[in-house]
Amino acid sequence: MQMTVDIPTWLGAYEKAQSEGATEANAISMADQAVIDAQGGGQIKDLAQIQRGHPALKLFTNFISYFVTTWNLMAERYRLNKFESMADAGRFASDFLLLYTVPAVLGYFVSGALRGFGGDDLEDPEEMAGVLAREQLSYMLGGFFGIRELSSGIQGFYGYSGPAGTRFFSEAVSAMNQASQGEADAALAKSLNDMGGILFHYPAGQVERSVEGASLIL
Repeated sequence: MQMTVDIPTWLGAYEKAQSEGATEANAISMADQAVIDAQGGGQIKDLAQIQRGHPALKLFTNFISYFVTTWNLMAERYRLNKFESMADAGRFASDFLLLYTVPAVLGYFVSGALRGFGGDDLEDPEEMAGVLAREQLSYMLGGFFGIRELSSGIQGFYGYSGPAGTRFFSEAVSAMNQASQGEADAALAKSLNDMGGILFHYPAGQVERSVEGASLIL
């Protein structure tokens, strides 16, 4: 899935560099850097300081790279903007819209289209405004160490089970509790799928959403 974003970004930056007269080697380097600037990278030089700290801290920084990268891009746009005119303010608003609002809103609707909207009333403007505001705030908090753990509460989901690095234990307990009930129901399947995703490194969340979305269609 990541390649669907990385490849167009790389090709666009490569072609842009070539059109500006860069050598083949420089164009490749500039394209590589464009992907890192937009999506983040796994090398030490690309990680925030908190991601290079004690292993105990790293438990709380899983999946944070993209959001830190987005925050850095927003900080850069703020630093470069002089805010001397309405045009400057408009450009900053446009940057915020593209970096934070559009991804948050699109993510909500794409996810809802795949797995259902969980009872959200799409025709109620006030309810949708509240839902999208929570999605926006949660998205913005994604790059803040510690604070991002509160995002599930902001979105209206409760029962926090710890950082992603320790989720196996909570999912294993959940699966055992479901199995002890002696019923092969959807809750047991969900628990086993979540635990399997952690053990075997497949996208359990996407599998669950695809199955739920398909069941709604069928």
